Amino acid sequence: MVARPNVYTIAPGENFSDCLVMGLLRHYGDDPLTLSRLTLLLPNRRGIRAVRDGFLRQTGGKALLLPRMQAIGDVDEDEWLMDTSHGGDQLTLPPAITELRRQLLLLHLIARNRGIEPALAAPLARELADFLDRLQTEEVPLSALENLVPDDLAAHWQEILAFLNILAEPWGELLRAEGCIDPGERRNALLRAQANRWRELPPNDPVVVAGSTGSIPATAELIAVVAHLPNGAVILPGLDMHSDDETWMAVDHSHGQFGLSELLRRIGVSRWQVSSWHGPTVETPRQILIREAMRPTESTEQWRELQALSAEATNGLTRIDCSDLIEEAGVIALHMRQVLEIPKRTAALITPDRGLARRVAAELQRWNILIDDSAGQPLAATPPGSFLRLTAEMFASDLDPIDLLAALKHPLALGQRAPGVLRAAARDLDRIALRGPRPAAGFQGLSAALAAAHETSDRAQNLLRELSEHGDEVLSLCRTDQVALAEVLTGHIRFVEWLATDEDGQCQLWVGDAGEAAMEFVSNLLQAAVGLPKIAGDGYAPLLNSLMKGQAVRPSYGLHPRLHIWGPLEARLQSADQVYLGGLNEGSWPAAAEAD
Repeated sequence: MVARPNVYTIAPGENFSDCLVMGLLRHYGDDPLTLSRLTLLLPNRRGIRAVRDGFLRQTGGKALLLPRMQAIGDVDEDEWLMDTSHGGDQLTLPPAITELRRQLLLLHLIARNRGIEPALAAPLARELADFLDRLQTEEVPLSALENLVPDDLAAHWQEILAFLNILAEPWGELLRAEGCIDPGERRNALLRAQANRWRELPPNDPVVVAGSTGSIPATAELIAVVAHLPNGAVILPGLDMHSDDETWMAVDHSHGQFGLSELLRRIGVSRWQVSSWHGPTVETPRQILIREAMRPTESTEQWRELQALSAEATNGLTRIDCSDLIEEAGVIALHMRQVLEIPKRTAALITPDRGLARRVAAELQRWNILIDDSAGQPLAATPPGSFLRLTAEMFASDLDPIDLLAALKHPLALGQRAPGVLRAAARDLDRIALRGPRPAAGFQGLSAALAAAHETSDRAQNLLRELSEHGDEVLSLCRTDQVALAEVLTGHIRFVEWLATDEDGQCQLWVGDAGEAAMEFVSNLLQAAVGLPKIAGDGYAPLLNSLMKGQAVRPSYGLHPRLHIWGPLEARLQSADQVYLGGLNEGSWPAAAEAD
């Protein structure tokens, strides 16, 4: 270990990935083998892609042995802790419980504890899983819940504590029975084991951590160890090197530099001991403007002594006020489309507002532009996801006419027919039997209404007969008081696969990126549902809808290479010629305080 940690920073406003790559080539690029032996730890996988592109730009596309790059926020023992050449033992940990399995176990635990249906407990289970992740991220033991609420607070706080206490003993027993541990606990164990190994036996090859702020305590410990390695270095993103000491000491948890200040304290260095990774820099007028705008409240009296900023501070900076979200999305999309008129120019929208991001992506599709959105698209909003939801709601409502027609008029509803043929039959069924008084429930009620009608339609009768043949099993399961989730899900999938089959016998439900994501979700749900208590049949549809939330579809290819949508975290290591900050409104950015 070295006496003085090796800590650097790349100034805000600089192209982080390009500056990082230039420094790596300067420090390690003389010997290609030395560069290939370097371990580079980055915040996420998108950051890895950005640095790879940076190597391409800085080397002009020449062949190069790249460093071993690992996402520090996505650890896996297959990539960590596998080098035992120095005599260290491999770490043996139970597997992490899958997200769907954890949510299903939690919802049944809540349903049993609160005496409610599992379908109603699903949203609570998702919130409870998030709370559990936050506890484990901050390394707060579940036993600390006993002291969470003082006795002198209102009675409803005690009720909240009683609800949270289901995480104490019952949840631990469930995990032991599963032979698994929570993902956050496993991540922390891997990171700390890696930190301990490097602390005891420093690696001979260089290790660099870049772009991370150490917001997770276990990550911060690993970063601190790397900073003290003889061949280690830590490169921080945008550390404020120009504020006075009074301002720096006033930085609190609400300030953007707070995470970096806490990390420096964890490493054991002062701000003045941090060097610039790309050489001496001069603070630009834009950086001065941002620094002063972010000045902590305790030191704002220094604004009285602030010199007038030059016009350069706002050169190229435009503020646009929009009346609503629709106008904002249209303005951003129009500007991004204009960027494409200039060859090789890139643009990116940075926003935490997922509604705005989806609207911008939809606006750009007017020009047949498919934009790269880092968060992807919700599975429930894709054609396969909505088809699964609509057909489940159709059975849960006992073939309510509105739900039935919504499913039958979906683009994926084919029924082994040519496109449009089944929808024509559905229109006949609607016109002849579904208008006026609602038919009796089930396929028998629809058949009776169709038989009693004054008008007849062979294609409507054939459609109803085939729907009854393939869907009667699922309808019966949804009418059952107690049914296994895996059983009703299996019957549902058989039905939708038939309904989504075209005239050539090819099932269109699992086609494309969205179809593959839907297939993965269904497969994981079938595995997660094994051995669980039964649910009410009419609760299947709302349960499926709730479990589908949080599932995202990220296209694998075919997106525009020069336009992007990033969240604040993904944007940290990225750069673009034109950047748009969207959703700068109270409630979205900064986000409103959530009520758990």
